[in-house]
Amino acid sequence: MSLASFAGVFSRQFVVGYFVPWFVALLLLSQGLSSTFLPGLIQSQTQAASTVLIIGGAGLVMGLAAQGAWYPIMRLLEGYPLRESRRLEWLERRFVVRQRRRLARLETERREVSEALATLAVTPGNELKRAHLVADRRRLAWKRDRYYPPAADEILPTGFGNALRAFERYPNDRWGLDGIIYWPRIQPLLSDAEREIHSDAEAGVDFFINAFLVSGLAGVLLVADGVWHIESTPWAWLYRVAPFTLLPVFYRAAVNAAAIRWGDAVRATFDLHHATIYAQLGFRTPKPGADERELAERTAQFLEYGRRSKPPPDETLP
Repeated sequence: MSLASFAGVFSRQFVVGYFVPWFVALLLLSQGLSSTFLPGLIQSQTQAASTVLIIGGAGLVMGLAAQGAWYPIMRLLEGYPLRESRRLEWLERRFVVRQRRRLARLETERREVSEALATLAVTPGNELKRAHLVADRRRLAWKRDRYYPPAADEILPTGFGNALRAFERYPNDRWGLDGIIYWPRIQPLLSDAEREIHSDAEAGVDFFINAFLVSGLAGVLLVADGVWHIESTPWAWLYRVAPFTLLPVFYRAAVNAAAIRWGDAVRATFDLHHATIYAQLGFRTPKPGADERELAERTAQFLEYGRRSKPPPDETLP
């Protein structure tokens, strides 16, 4: 099967986000592991094409397995298991405190920049400095909005979890919409162009998370292989521990690039469709402001629990 045929059977998101990281990792492991740790099926192949096909099949299976286990993997990286385990409460508190300290430093920096901008006199010699302060204030405000949820008590133990929670809470903070409840209702309204944007953004998250996972797995296998053969040369151990050095690189890329890009796509979708969703559900169109937030809350209650609260006498039921 050619690459084009393969991409036709599986979505581009799966190929980029799941298959490619596992295929590349397995291919490199086939060259770096000793015969003791390599499956006999690969060892028996003398032709490179046959080896690549076998590794491609294994990469496909591993990619499908990772896709099937994606929900628990994401929750693990967001830090939810720490919250749900009583034995790990102490660890969860330490991670949350660390995240809150980072948020506090960011808020302090924002306040200092705002104070410096407020006290800077508007004179001909201060235009450049004022422009820099304005740019810094915008950058810090953007970082606060993208990397942390609106409320400090919603902070999760990990940076990845906070970046995801930031855009999960965005529709509620801005429009009164519960993102978890409304997102499955908004998805069918997306155009083909919007779906492609979301697919590309999610593929980036999938790729870096899978790259993070396969780097850890490859490092464990290579180190175990080295211990088994009692390797002591520094150069031999250098490439065996190299995958572990990539873990923070892939994790930060998942947070700083992929998760932020995914969040921007979700935010834009809610901005464009937050009013359309009521008409699609057969409800009245709300007025901007408090009326929309009230209707969003009552509609969410109806969608989640199958009932709606009693409306004021002068309004019609949504």
